[in-house]
Parts: sequence; C-alpha cells; structure tokens
Amino acid sequence: MAPKPGIAVIVPKDTIAYHLHSKFVYVKPAGTYEQAIEVAQQEFPDELGDIPCDRISLSLHTKLDSGVHDVRISESAWPAIVGSPHRSPSGLKVIDIHVKPLPPRRQSTPDSDHTPSPPRSKRLRRSPSPYPFLDTTSTSQSWFSKLFSSTRSPELKASARSRPRL
Repeated sequence: MAPKPGIAVIVPKDTIAYHLHSKFVYVKPAGTYEQAIEVAQQEFPDELGDIPCDRISLSLHTKLDSGVHDVRISESAWPAIVGSPHRSPSGLKVIDIHVKPLPPRRQSTPDSDHTPSPPRSKRLRRSPSPYPFLDTTSTSQSWFSKLFSSTRSPELKASARSRPRL
C-alpha cells in the first residue's frame, strides 16, 4: 500500500534503495562493491542476471553547484559512499544501476580473418628507380633539382649535352 501524500515514510538508516529503469528495491548496504553488484543481479534477475559484472556500474545523484549530477561510484569509494550519513531529503540513499553498452563489433570479411594485411611500411616500399635522377625516395632534393642541378653526376651532364635541343 502506497503512503498517502503528506505522510512521511521512515526508512531505516541501514537501508538503501537500488534503482534500475523504473523499479526500486530496498537493500542492506553491501560491504564491498563486488557484493553490491551481486546484490543488484539478485534483486533484478530479469534485467541483470545474464549481464557480466564488469558491464554493471553504480552511481549516486549528487547535488553540485551546477545542479544535480549522476556520479559513478568507483570500487574504492563504495565503503565511504554507503557508510556516509548523507541522504536525500526523503531520508533515502538511492543507488542507480547502469548497464554499460557492448563495444561495437567490427565487421570482418572472410579474407580479413585469415590473411592479415601487410604492414604499412611494406605496402609503400617502392622498387629503385631505373633513373637515379628521378628517384623520389630521397627527400633531400626534388626530381627537378636533381635533373637540372649543377651538382649532377658527370654522366648526366654529358647525356644532357648530347641531346638535341628543340
């Protein structure tokens, strides 16, 4: 039976409420974070029974200067949070339960499962140029400056002189 408006409900100080979706349940505070997750799975078996513990997180609505925020409870903070005398104006400490989404699955093709792609450095490797003055793997000079530079090899200078001019 729900209490009538204006009638206060007295909640024992050693009781907290778990909240998942639109459901609430009173529980005794668990001693450890792991036990708290186990209690949540026991109290909400349809929603959490098959969910791995590492995907379940707990949070508490906290009033800050910028408003009320949902603050996640870490494993190390659990004893301090449940042991704290601070409660909501209703006298109840409500722990929200969240289920973390699964990471997106990568789409794979049949070939990608069996044949790894070569490392990037091997894919970009080029064979040596048959024209050393056009070798683009060197970054010290552009191909244009290599072709028309006064520091060209004597063979290149000779071949440039022997070509007919247009």
